[in-house]
Amino acid sequence: MLVTALLAGCSNEEYLGSNDDANKLKRPMIDFAFGVDNATTRMTGGSGIAFDGSDKVGAVLVDYDYNNPTSYYTIHEGHVGNNRFSWNGTSGKFETDGTMVKGAWLFYLQYDSKMTQSRNGVEFDLPVIQKYATDYSEIAKKDFRISPIINLEGQEDGHFDNFNLPMVSVYSYANIKMKFPEAVTVQKIVVKPTAVDLQTYAPFAKTYTVQNLEIPNAKLDQKGALETDQDIINEARAALQNNNVDGTIINYNKNTLDSDFKDVISKTTGTADQQLIALDCLDNETSSTDFQARMLIPAGVYHNISLYAYTDKGVYKYDVKNSYIEKVGNDTQEDFYLRRQHSVSLHKIDNGAVANGNAFLNMVVTRSNAELENVSETTGTVVIGQKDLVAVINGINSNDAAKIRVLGDEVVINPEVMAALTNKVQELSDVSLTFSDKVTVEGGDDETNRMTLHNVTFEGGCDVTEGYVEIGEDVQIPAGQMMTIAAANVTFAKDNVAGSDTYTGVTLGDGAVVKIAEDVTIGTITGNNGTLEIATGVKLTTTTTTNNGTDITVSGTWDSSTLTNTTTIGNEGTITVSTTGIINVKGVTGNTSTITNNGNINLAAVMTNSGSITNNAGAKIIAGNGGTGSLTNTGNIINSGSMYCLNGTDNTINNTGIIEAKEGSRTYITTNSSATEVKTDVNTQVTRGEVKCEKRDADMTVANAAQQGYISWIVPVTTTALTAADNDKFNKVYLNGGCDLSSYTGTTIKYVVVNANATVKLAADLVEFTANANVTLNVNKKSITHLTIADDKEVSVPTGNILGAYTYEVVGVIKEFAKIDNAGTLLVGGKFYSETITDYPDSGIFASGSGNNAEAYFWNTDNYGD
Repeated sequence: MLVTALLAGCSNEEYLGSNDDANKLKRPMIDFAFGVDNATTRMTGGSGIAFDGSDKVGAVLVDYDYNNPTSYYTIHEGHVGNNRFSWNGTSGKFETDGTMVKGAWLFYLQYDSKMTQSRNGVEFDLPVIQKYATDYSEIAKKDFRISPIINLEGQEDGHFDNFNLPMVSVYSYANIKMKFPEAVTVQKIVVKPTAVDLQTYAPFAKTYTVQNLEIPNAKLDQKGALETDQDIINEARAALQNNNVDGTIINYNKNTLDSDFKDVISKTTGTADQQLIALDCLDNETSSTDFQARMLIPAGVYHNISLYAYTDKGVYKYDVKNSYIEKVGNDTQEDFYLRRQHSVSLHKIDNGAVANGNAFLNMVVTRSNAELENVSETTGTVVIGQKDLVAVINGINSNDAAKIRVLGDEVVINPEVMAALTNKVQELSDVSLTFSDKVTVEGGDDETNRMTLHNVTFEGGCDVTEGYVEIGEDVQIPAGQMMTIAAANVTFAKDNVAGSDTYTGVTLGDGAVVKIAEDVTIGTITGNNGTLEIATGVKLTTTTTTNNGTDITVSGTWDSSTLTNTTTIGNEGTITVSTTGIINVKGVTGNTSTITNNGNINLAAVMTNSGSITNNAGAKIIAGNGGTGSLTNTGNIINSGSMYCLNGTDNTINNTGIIEAKEGSRTYITTNSSATEVKTDVNTQVTRGEVKCEKRDADMTVANAAQQGYISWIVPVTTTALTAADNDKFNKVYLNGGCDLSSYTGTTIKYVVVNANATVKLAADLVEFTANANVTLNVNKKSITHLTIADDKEVSVPTGNILGAYTYEVVGVIKEFAKIDNAGTLLVGGKFYSETITDYPDSGIFASGSGNNAEAYFWNTDNYGD
């Protein structure tokens, strides 16, 4: 085929990057025009198929050398630039506003913008599904063509003489003629290239890359005195197409092709294999013993091409295994060539006359659905669309599991498909479909018209993309596969615990609504969005659940072996357990998001919480219920219900985060710090948790005496003097005003935090005193082991008061060494003593009534100097 193109050097083409621009600035820009004999014909053979405004030609520079930008005509793999030429029906030319420069150019049809982003060479995708036609009309829509590489140099006037630019297809145009033993309606043709054994896949590629080094080069820069540009271009075109220079067809000669044929395309690095391609003949309604169609097949050498003709009377197979198929009884296998842009009749690839030959492929060999499942065939019944799937279901005539091989992206399981399957199950009682590839599921329009999915196995997983779906009888999601649900409403309504159905994995995406309406076991649930609801009276059992953003409501029972409840950006995944709900944690479980519990969370394994758990009134979190279990909290738990452990050495609730013990709750935990607090390195090696008591006599306990941590209570602001009372549970108080704590003379209160300006009186040693406001401290020979003064705040010790900073120790309970963190001012009117602090700390202000601080501060001094 010849393309007319007008290429003018104007502004820089929009698809060229900065590196390309730098290269082009060092090369002469050129103007030139291409002309052809017949500018209106797109295809050969007098097809009458003309160019239109949708046709685009791309042009890429293939002699670009990053190390030497001025190196011309040295061909490299890869490319730069991607100039686009659009068809101008008025001028009968392809025109561009892009900049053309001196160099080696490869032209291709149709233009693809992805070559602008890539620099790996011209790539194209194999059309997996092609449409049926007896002429070239459908081939023209999917064809991909390239020119020889053209060395453009320019002439003195800046223009080239007019010449014809040939564009040669990378495909062979297969002419498929078949004869059947009875009248049939052909529904599709499936093509499988194989090895010499006629069985093993020798697959196509999903994507191919043009190999620049294998493409003939029209070296216009080396034109002889008696040669024209067209002469050189015609020679390159002939080599590319395996034709005569004048364009006439050379008869097929295998020996010549063995030495001369070069593959100009190769499988793109990283792309997948394409084992099968198909011709969609579903619009063909003709019933006949004869059938003819045309199809694109990548040019190249083949061992064998298996053709499967699906008809309304069954599936027929033919092996094209040599170039002499026309000859009756020729069963030998011999490699053959499909040449570029040649119309090749598959029954006589060599185009030669054979005595007693057939002018068709004689279709007499049949294959059943069961036979097609073999890997030596197509590993299943090939389906290319929703209409095709319905036809396959309607054609099932025995009780078996039809294995479906999905080809392309047009296969959808929708209400029409399920209606056909329902009717077939009612007819034959034991029919099912097994999909070996991933398939799309689209449900009914609303709750009333919910589609029931049944008798299907998803060996390649499935995507439920929309509508209302009910998971019914005999639905299998086998090992390693996933049902991905997005913007769909799915109800699991079949008890697969009592039955044999397997749901290995379910993923919830945006807009997914999943309801568990019967006892269901799902191996892995990944919730990235949407909602999951477990109904009252039913149980969901999962091996692994990862919740990255799904709202989960448990009204029934959830047996979870491994649960990870985390957070995604912009959306927080939550778990809500209703008053009738139960979560049985049976595997390692972590929450970094939100759980709201109104029922029971039974821990029979290790659970960690670094997020938020709200345990409402009447709800329970029980460690060891159903097996050895523990809860480790580093986040926040609001407990208005009950938290406790059943008997068992390893049944524990451990806290280094915050637990809010609300009025009326029971908070019985094991530890409230990361390690025993009697260690000498407690200052740096122990993290204390905090139990915040809403009432001073909260029903709470920390079982381990040496890991009590912080048990706190906020003293009412109206309380100016706090008196010890029976059933006090706290060891830490928060003060929001002045308060006399002198009635506490023992070890009950160990920690004090002051959050408002106040005068505080102490009569007992403290482990910690934190001043987040200005504090006047009245104290007589009492120690604060760890004194913290916030930024710009002041702690004053008036005249007559004596404060110390000494080691605090209660044998078997706590031991901590003295430390001062001063970001403000410590003002001593009385005296300050410390033994283990031997000098002024580096930070903060230490002041007194004398410039000689040694009269107020006594470092490295034992027992207040007594």
